[in-house]
Amino acid sequence: MPEPEIKQAIDLFQKAWSAEEKGEMHVAEICYFRSAFEFERAGAQYVMDAANTLNALAFLRKARGNHEGAIYSAKKSLQMTKKFETQFSDPEVELVRMTAWDLIDELMDSEGSLP
Repeated sequence: MPEPEIKQAIDLFQKAWSAEEKGEMHVAEICYFRSAFEFERAGAQYVMDAANTLNALAFLRKARGNHEGAIYSAKKSLQMTKKFETQFSDPEVELVRMTAWDLIDELMDSEGSLP
């Protein structure tokens, strides 16, 4: 049985995804944010789940036109992957890291700035 924080983090992620599918973007944003917080709070073994959730939040914020919020979420995701890159060295971590970088680059380019 998963720890209470993990169960809550998973439930919140699923609620966020469902809300996003229904077009309830404000609910989705809140749930993604809370899910990432619960994953992070659960400890190092869940840091990649937190980073991945922050990437989902970044994409949602980008879709809503909140580029500053999207960049913040993607950078926080990137910080998490860097912090634990020696502990988690598999292709999934690289995918989370590259997703954050790609999003940051795309948003910075669209604003006419360089990273």
